[in-house]
Amino acid sequence: MRAWAPPLLTLILLPFAAVSLSRAQTLVVSPSSVTFNAVADSTTSPPAQTVQVSASDGSHVPFTLYVPVPPPYQNLPPVKSPFTFNLSSQTTPATVTIGFTPAQAIINNYQWPVRIGQTLVAISSAFPAAPEVDLFVGAELSMPPPPVITAVVNQASQLPGVSPGELILVLGTYLGADASGLVCSDHGGPPCYYASEAGGTTVTLNGVPAPVISIGPTAAIVMVPYNVTGQTVDVTLTHYGQTAATVRVALAVTSPGVYPDSLLNDDQTRNGPSAPEPAGSALSLTATGFGIWNQPGLIPAAPISVSIGGQPAQIKAEAPPPISVGQLALTVVIPPGLAAGPQPLVFTAGNNDSSQQKLNVYVGDATPVIHAVSNAASFAGIAQAPGTLVSIYGTYRDSAPQIAAVSFDGIPAPVLYAGPAQINSVIPFELSGHASAMAMVSVNGLTSAPYAFNLTDTSPSIFRFGVLNQDSSQNSADNPAAAGSVLQIFATGAGVFIPPLADGSIVPIAPPYPVPAAPVSVSIGGLPAQIEYAGAAPALVAGMLQVNAVVPASLNSGIQRILLTVGRNTDSLEDILVFVK
Repeated sequence: MRAWAPPLLTLILLPFAAVSLSRAQTLVVSPSSVTFNAVADSTTSPPAQTVQVSASDGSHVPFTLYVPVPPPYQNLPPVKSPFTFNLSSQTTPATVTIGFTPAQAIINNYQWPVRIGQTLVAISSAFPAAPEVDLFVGAELSMPPPPVITAVVNQASQLPGVSPGELILVLGTYLGADASGLVCSDHGGPPCYYASEAGGTTVTLNGVPAPVISIGPTAAIVMVPYNVTGQTVDVTLTHYGQTAATVRVALAVTSPGVYPDSLLNDDQTRNGPSAPEPAGSALSLTATGFGIWNQPGLIPAAPISVSIGGQPAQIKAEAPPPISVGQLALTVVIPPGLAAGPQPLVFTAGNNDSSQQKLNVYVGDATPVIHAVSNAASFAGIAQAPGTLVSIYGTYRDSAPQIAAVSFDGIPAPVLYAGPAQINSVIPFELSGHASAMAMVSVNGLTSAPYAFNLTDTSPSIFRFGVLNQDSSQNSADNPAAAGSVLQIFATGAGVFIPPLADGSIVPIAPPYPVPAAPVSVSIGGLPAQIEYAGAAPALVAGMLQVNAVVPASLNSGIQRILLTVGRNTDSLEDILVFVK
């Protein structure tokens, strides 16, 4: 929709510098008027014209031009003028170069030819009594060629098909200069909506005005009204009072299409031959032509589904994209086990689908890759001990633990967590006495190459937030432990326990509790701490170590480092601090 404009003489131009006439009595503008001839709404501008500004006595004086705005219009937002003005100098003699852009001209009626214009004033603040000199700039606009509709297609698929609520392209010739139908207002009603007119263009379907999203010289993006009914639709486009011949197309309940540019990988990169996405990963897409919405909740009334490579793709989320109409955003999962390469994507809504669109999703190699095996407490990639909780970092492309498997030297290990880049597990106790091990990860039936790492008898590490006060509250600067009180320390890497613990088992909540085969000691602030308990952590997975240590009574208040030793190894690579009061 074209913005409202004030009357002829109020189109606003940015004023030039302040004026003074030190010696000249008058300014001379020659010629005093210019007129452009152009086709309305054309993007082709006529040649620029020039005007000379001089002082009547030939002197050099500063001057300015401005467009007077009557008081009733001074508080209105400025309207962009179709005329442009460039000064060669702000001192006489000077040349004013005037340009005209027909597509920016506001036309309020279609009585051809349409004449528009504005008057500029040359003034002198130094000599208020000197007469003002006017410069009239105008244009005579002839009727544009009548519009012609050549096709009506789904905006996403670019294939024939019309359904209620769908975004369609009305293709043709000279449908208008680029314009948007988006209207936003802070004065009640919807904050933003698409009007049924944009750039002097309106579209109707079976006589029902349709929201015009945008208009251009060769295409109009239009939303099919929800209340259009029948088996066929007569599409009519009117531009500046001239109506194109009506085009009749079939009307369906749904006519689904997917926007090719909307296919985004899990990391929001565009899916394509150079950026494939492995099977089991998320893929987002945007579609139109799915029919009417089920109110409330904005859920399509027709059942929708997506297949990739002929296999059903799980729909994880569906919702309208922000600030949109007639579109549906979907997040789907590429079917696990799908072969690498281009795989056809089909979006189905109701009884119709997008199979004729011939759209492919590029699937990449989903074989998992291990990058590192690190202690889950310290994150260090040091030699690990049997029973240690570890984080196996890599590329897995799946976040469902039930379809991920881990083994060490062929021994199955529990999976505590599985994500697209990290899997948490526990090194089997059966590897006690081994100097090294091979880790392997399987996801969706695909198995990684073996990853070798070193083993040791113990590799103690305290979890970052694994130090609690005696009352089980988190030890911190605001909640320090008192000297003589007991700290609860949670760690891993203690090695084997006595009696033995089963891999992946949960330690019973009631005693007796298994204890590490290797001796355990703790120092706080460099002083040895009395150990009240050192054994398996009740109700936690086997491999978790709990140590209850007494804060030395002679320890100074403040921040103190805590050091855990199990057997011949310590957590010296960590810097775990405890706050003492």
